[in-house]
This record gives sequence, structure tokens and C-alpha cells, in this order.
Amino acid sequence: MKKLTNIFSFIVIFLSLWLLNSCAQDRSGEYEALIGQDKWIYETMNKYYLWYSDMPTMKEDNFFTDAETFFKSLLSTSCRNGKGDSFSYIEKNENATTKSIYFGKSSTYGFDFVLYEDPTGISTHKYARVIYVKPNSPADKAHITRGQWIESIDGETLTSDNYTGLINGNGMSLTIVSLTDNEGTYSWSKVGDYNVGASYYTEDNPFYIDSIYTINNKKIAYLMYNSFSTGPNDSGDETTYSDQMKRIFQKFRAAQPDAFILDLRYNPGGYVTMAQRLASLLVPQTDLGKTFCSLEYNDKNQELNSSYSLDANYASSANLNLSKIYILTGEYTASASELVINGLIPYMGKDNVVLIGATTVGKNVAAKAFTQDNDNQYTIYPIVATCYNSEHSSDYVSGFSPTYSVDEIKSYSTLQPLGSTKELLLAYTIDLITNNSTTINANRINSYISRSNLTERYCSLKRKQLNGVLIK
Repeated sequence: MKKLTNIFSFIVIFLSLWLLNSCAQDRSGEYEALIGQDKWIYETMNKYYLWYSDMPTMKEDNFFTDAETFFKSLLSTSCRNGKGDSFSYIEKNENATTKSIYFGKSSTYGFDFVLYEDPTGISTHKYARVIYVKPNSPADKAHITRGQWIESIDGETLTSDNYTGLINGNGMSLTIVSLTDNEGTYSWSKVGDYNVGASYYTEDNPFYIDSIYTINNKKIAYLMYNSFSTGPNDSGDETTYSDQMKRIFQKFRAAQPDAFILDLRYNPGGYVTMAQRLASLLVPQTDLGKTFCSLEYNDKNQELNSSYSLDANYASSANLNLSKIYILTGEYTASASELVINGLIPYMGKDNVVLIGATTVGKNVAAKAFTQDNDNQYTIYPIVATCYNSEHSSDYVSGFSPTYSVDEIKSYSTLQPLGSTKELLLAYTIDLITNNSTTINANRINSYISRSNLTERYCSLKRKQLNGVLIK
């Protein structure tokens, strides 16, 4: 019995020593691993986030939340005149496109579309209208064209549940229909079935169209510019598209146009440096070297405040020396596009920056990417600065309203090919220029727009939206 007691005592002592030793081990590394991601997010946001003072107070328990939920919990709900911050975001790095922020290196069928309620009112399912086709994409090779209406995908009518199948996949069959107007009564007729091959990545050069038209003895230069990206990889230091932009404007300058039309209707924005260069090519030549825009950070980072000048060296051989410009806008025109509009106003005057189209998004802020050094699971893109023009104006939180409202997204009018002088927005603007008119009468408006009450449910351009002007 004594022997058993001694054995029991030994076991008790051994277990006690083991427990004491276990408790004495430093397990802080395991704890830090659990909260480290959220702590890094909080510390970064607390230092750089423009509206850091609106962030909620965090308790220790909050740092155990998953990173995406935690990040969203920090965003201001009262900034931007009560609109809140809908621009800052977080991406898991396996899906992140930090080196190609625009359209990414993602696989797509290569066209953009708007999803509508049935315009005829007959059915409850949806119809998609093609508004843009990327050259050399699967859609382009399948002869999908702007303006076509899509009724079904793989034999199933479009709904709110299956329309995302139009973005990417292993191939699809589309039923294309046409919308017929019989004195205000609309009906569908089948055009045919189109087979689109598997999706893949295709470069989307932002200089979609650069043309010069001569109409009524007036020479009109036109540029459709779809993103402020720097090159095919969209890394901040690329110069491919910057060089291309200069060559295009050298061609325009040699033609000595009487008017210039800049089409930004599908441009979601991008790098401030590209906006700076574009503006430098447009402003009156005597204003080169002056301030284009400035970025102002929160009160913890005032040393980061910076300004960008209209670049005389870049623009020397290509500046158009404009005193007036016509800019085509849409409901997805944003960020660096709006930066250019705002930056031109002090040098041309608000009345001479003529906007045709729809009200822009209203992104008067800049974002920057942050990735944790020792754990790059996530990249965060917080808003870090407000964008101002040379007059220290940033008053476009609600977007820029058009001088002339012509909304192709809601219009029943047939969508002509982009660049065609019969295309809705371009034709309207050419009419303004060639008729020497500052106003356009109701009859002429009706000649461009048959009816404008289509009910939009989704537009694939939303996938390309950025959270603000991008800073390298």
C-alpha cells in the first residue's frame, strides 16, 4: 500500500511540474498570430485613413474578427457630407490586382453590358444590352457587337440569378434578339444564336478610338479614353500608355483641329500621374507649369501633402492649347476622370468645360495600397487624401452634372458603333460644335433620344470601378 502511495505521489508531482512548465512557456507568438492581421489593419488605418477620427474604438476581442469584416467595421459612415465611405476596400492577395488595378489580369468574355427589366413589359425576366466589346476578346471573335440585346444564355432566359454568367466561364451560347419600335409599341424578334469561346485575359488598351472628322468645314478631334492606366501591366512606373498618349496628341496637334472631344463615359479613373499628363496636353499653353491638382492628407500626415504641375516637358510637342473642350461623361465616369474635369476648370472656365452625357460618380478622393510586410495575405486600399484643383476646389462629392443631359444607358435609341458620327453622344456633341450653338432645342434633343426610361438593374462597368484616384 505504501508503494502505491509513493507511486501516486510521484505522478502528482510530475503532473504538477509539467503543468507549471507548460504555463511558463511563452505562447505570445500564437496569440499574436491570431490578432496580428487585424492589428496591422487597425494601425495602418489609424495612421493613414483620411477619416481616421471616425473609426470606432476597438477592444481586444475585436481583433479576433476575420480581416474583411474587421476592415469594413472601421470605415466612416458620416464622411462625404453624410454619404459615408463606400470607396475604401480590402482584397485577399490571391485575388488582388495590385499590379493591374484597372481591369486586372482576370479572365473575361471581353464585353460590357447593362442588364434591364424587359422594356416591352411583357415578361419578368431580364435582357442585357451590349455597350462595349474589347478587341481580340472571345466576344469580339464571336462577332458580338455594341447595341445587341441578349435574351438568354445557354438556352436559359436571363434573370437576376444567372446574368453573371455573361462575365466569364468556359464558353456560352447567347440568343441575340432585336427590339422593334412600332409607333411606341416595342416587341422582340430573334436575330440568332452566337457561340462565345472560353474566357481569357485580353489587354484593354485605354485608347479605344482616336479620330479626326471634318464636318461642315470644321475639323474635330475625338479621343475615346477608357482608363488612366500606365501600361499593359498597370504598374505605377510603366510608360507604355503615356508614350502612346503623346503620339496621339502629336497627331491631333498636327491636324490643328477646331474643336476637341474627350470621351470619358466608360472611364473609371486611375493614376493621378496619367491624369496630370492628359491635362497637360489640353490646357492653354501659357498655363503649362502651373498647378494641376493637389492631394491633402489627414492631420497626421501633412508632410505627405503634394501637388502636381501641368507638365511642360511632357506636353511641349503635343499640347493642343485649348480654350474650350467637350467631354462625354456617364454614370460610371469617376476618379481620375473627374480629377481632369476639375483640374481644367480654373484654366478654361467652367462654361468652356462642356459636359455631355450623365452625372459622374463623385470620387474626389485618392487611395493608396498597403500590404503587410511579413504577412501579405491582404492588401488594403484606404482613402488617404482629398483631391483639389489649383483653386483649392473639391466640390464634386455628388459628381459633375452634365451641361447637356444625354443618357445612353436609359435610352431606347439604337446604340451605334463607338466612333460613328451617328453614335448618340458623339452625334449630339458634333451638332453642338458645327451649329455654333450654346443651346440645343427640344426638337433636336428628341432626334437623338427616342425614349429614356429603361429600367437598369446592373451594369458590368461596376466591376471596373476604383475607390479613388490612385497614388503610386
